[in-house]
Amino acid sequence: MLLVKRTVVYVQAVLLLAMGVLGFALGYVMGQARARVQARQAVEEAAETPPVVVQGTLVYEKAPGELAPDEDAVALALPTNMQPDIRFQARGLRPDDRWERDRTPGLEAIASLGGDYARANAEGRVELVVRKPGDYYLLLISKHADRRPGDGVRPRDATELSAYFESPLDLLGTKKYDWSVQHFSGTPSPFNHSFGKDEQ
Repeated sequence: MLLVKRTVVYVQAVLLLAMGVLGFALGYVMGQARARVQARQAVEEAAETPPVVVQGTLVYEKAPGELAPDEDAVALALPTNMQPDIRFQARGLRPDDRWERDRTPGLEAIASLGGDYARANAEGRVELVVRKPGDYYLLLISKHADRRPGDGVRPRDATELSAYFESPLDLLGTKKYDWSVQHFSGTPSPFNHSFGKDEQ
């Protein structure tokens, strides 16, 4: 039998504990340093790639041959390569909803994806600011032009919208809309869209 003094066992235990604490401390410090480097790189990359400003004009046919600004029409940009963990509610985002930027659920989540939401002003102009150049879904919803009774949402549009919204049908209601993929870059490329006449 090998007999080991109790003090030797205690010393070994203390050394093992000290080595474990030291290893944990070193790992923590290295992890924090790596996180700081990654955060700095993200900030630098963001500084190198300024946001993209997208402007457009939304109109509808108020009378035969007479186009009018579609004030309060919705413009919404969402990156095609990112989807939310929790889908957005329609409440507060529909053209007929009261527009309160600070109180509308989902706006912060839309911004966190790198997208943006806006309403047309009295001249029908809208401005979106997306995080970086790339491909985006662009959703336009009229305030004044309704679809014909019985005209529903296109199945493919409903499927793609459902990746972002709890209820696309609730979001669109009876309003005319346009759902497309657009490439936004630093080069100005304003869009103009006419929803046509009110079919109701």
